[in-house]
Amino acid sequence: MGPGERLALKRMERLIRHPRDELASVQRNVCESLRRLYRQRNLVVHGGQTTGRTLAASLRAAAPLVGAGLDRVTHAYLVDDVHPLAIAARAHMEIQRAGTSDAPRLTRLLD
Repeated sequence: MGPGERLALKRMERLIRHPRDELASVQRNVCESLRRLYRQRNLVVHGGQTTGRTLAASLRAAAPLVGAGLDRVTHAYLVDDVHPLAIAARAHMEIQRAGTSDAPRLTRLLD
């Protein structure tokens, strides 16, 4: 097992033991990544700065998150007619419920 796989295994173990804490941590990390991307966007659009050292790192971190999020939102809307705000509200609620007795299994969060 390689180092990346070992780290992924540790993350999954923490998620199973403390689902609410780990999901909240993921949420914070995604928000911070998107904030960095937005700051970089502002530097490019308003300042014309395209050579910043952090631009590539921000894009590398945020692009897969944005792509995955848009895929989920688009799929839910086109297949199940679920609107984006409803998806966001459900995600927020499920993170709050995670780890409680009435929470769905972690694998059901992907539905």
